[in-house]
Amino acid sequence: MNGYKKVFRKYKKGFYGNGNKYNISKDKSKQNYSSQKSITSHDFCGKLEYVKTLEDHNQGINNIIALDNSNYLTSDINEFYIRTLQETNTIYKENFGNNSQIKKIIYSSGKIIFSVEYYNQINGKDEKGISHKIHVLVLNDIKNKINNNNQIKLLSCNTNDNPIDILESDNIIVTVGKNCIELFQFNENNINSQLMKVSEILFNNNNDERYKILCVYRLEQTLICGHASGHISIWEPINEYPFLKNKLISKIHIGPINKIICDKNSENLNIIISCSSDKTVKIHSIEDTICFKVLDFEDEVIDIKKLEDLEKKTNYIISLKNGILKVYNSTFKEILDIPSRSNTKITRFVLELSNSSNNNNDNDEIKEIYILVTEANKIDIYKWNKKGEIIIEQDKKFYNNKKNFSKKFNNKYY
Repeated sequence: MNGYKKVFRKYKKGFYGNGNKYNISKDKSKQNYSSQKSITSHDFCGKLEYVKTLEDHNQGINNIIALDNSNYLTSDINEFYIRTLQETNTIYKENFGNNSQIKKIIYSSGKIIFSVEYYNQINGKDEKGISHKIHVLVLNDIKNKINNNNQIKLLSCNTNDNPIDILESDNIIVTVGKNCIELFQFNENNINSQLMKVSEILFNNNNDERYKILCVYRLEQTLICGHASGHISIWEPINEYPFLKNKLISKIHIGPINKIICDKNSENLNIIISCSSDKTVKIHSIEDTICFKVLDFEDEVIDIKKLEDLEKKTNYIISLKNGILKVYNSTFKEILDIPSRSNTKITRFVLELSNSSNNNNDNDEIKEIYILVTEANKIDIYKWNKKGEIIIEQDKKFYNNKKNFSKKFNNKYY
């Protein structure tokens, strides 16, 4: 028990301490599916200028995350790429082979953390066995590999469940899945870094597909999980094994909950913002789960991100399963749509990256803000500028003529 108490002190510190906020904000702008249309928005001021398209991935991109202001990571089911805005080429690539699938991937506290599903032959036959692992890569190790060709340490640990979502705080990694929540501790040192499992909480004893956890969010000292049944469950740390205790379970959707974020409303109260396969986004109070507002959509809602526009106003970007991207303001009034340049009908994800001036004054203005939008296996890169008008021109020839990707398009903004 003394060992578990020692682990819990670190675990508890992670959930009560400052933790790490993921730098994955996202930005959008209003557009229709016509070949050319201009709009003026007083709520979301700016101009989106098309820069280039990247096509390194052979398969559809399912993760895009920021590593810092200019470096980012994208992944498909077999490999991930690390790129920088200043370079046209990929600066690092990792491939896990055709017998594996990369599931969830996050970046937190200098670590790339991801889950992989492996398909293994049994007795040399075509019959497949499935195993799951959680992996940790330290970003500094990757930088040393790039600069000095040093060996990279890939830390791994088996998971009993298939991790669907992951979070990390103060070197405690939490994975959630169909049947259980698992806790892992990461210990880093110069000689022998370690990743070990410290706890497992079985919450779905009947192996019911409806009750699996699809997403997790940390709010101060609690974890909020969204389930395939439409329930949310709230967990808080305790001072003994298994270090987490269920505090509340409540049904807030009629369909699976795909994503949860938390924020504060105009009265400075904590709220849950959830998106669901039942084609709604709902805003609830955390204390009593009273629903304040419901947004209805034409398709499943896969993702929601909070962002700030150029005027530092809060906005939310909502990703639908059919590829539509919508932007709402802080009062959840719809502002903009972002059309697909290639008319894709699959889910798109967006990442905002900003380049600041080189001197170290925190008050320096941001030079440029870039918006990265996934389009199947492509990434469209835009530059967000301070202008009063957004001009959209959808032109498919840019996908067919690679020479245009590196050109500056005069007087055309996308």
